[in-house]
Amino acid sequence: MSQITCNVIADLLELFSDEVVSEDTKTLVEDHLRDCETCNEKLALIRHNLKIPAEVNAEPIKKIKRKIKKKNIIISIISVVVVASILLGAFIFLTQYEVAIPFERTHIFSVELNVEDGDIYIHFMDNIESYATMHQVNYDDATMEVYVHFRDTYHTRYFSNRARFNNSIAVRGTEGMSVNLFPNHEELNLNLETHDTLDFEYIRVDTMRVYYSTWPLAQGAVLGEKYLIWERQMD
Repeated sequence: MSQITCNVIADLLELFSDEVVSEDTKTLVEDHLRDCETCNEKLALIRHNLKIPAEVNAEPIKKIKRKIKKKNIIISIISVVVVASILLGAFIFLTQYEVAIPFERTHIFSVELNVEDGDIYIHFMDNIESYATMHQVNYDDATMEVYVHFRDTYHTRYFSNRARFNNSIAVRGTEGMSVNLFPNHEELNLNLETHDTLDFEYIRVDTMRVYYSTWPLAQGAVLGEKYLIWERQMD
């Protein structure tokens, strides 16, 4: 058999490098490479050229993967922040935003007057968050009017599992007013139109009434509906 020339081996080197030749061809090429430095150099060059494109093309792919990974991380962080903000806003709204308690849900079961100091005690059973009171004298009919307003949150109203409990508030019948309540004091002959200019004024209050207001109380004004929950004629 004639000796295989380098030209024949050169045609087989790329296939040999890719390992897609038969076993006989592989043996033939390997036998030739043992003694041929030129063909070994060609094989080394082929293998080197095959590696370069893979290395060159790998870096852009890595950059793309890094960008995608970074983008996914940013999207994940933004999603977490948005969800946390929504949950926090919902929690604040449910637990902090107060709404008026309808009259039928106040569960006010008694009102009493302490005749010694003029305080009015309002007893109720409910999970209220806050309340407001206001008192004023109606000079036209010598009536003391007391208003109370209860508020709660949506959390307390719909989600709270705590048991209802007895509670009470005391309204000062004389606090912050120029009119003092002395039901048994003799009626003084005073011109009521000048009551704002007097340092002390005593009038006889004939009737005391307690109302529940469905709207907040503001600057001596009663807004919304009011419900009479207690009335007493003074002796």
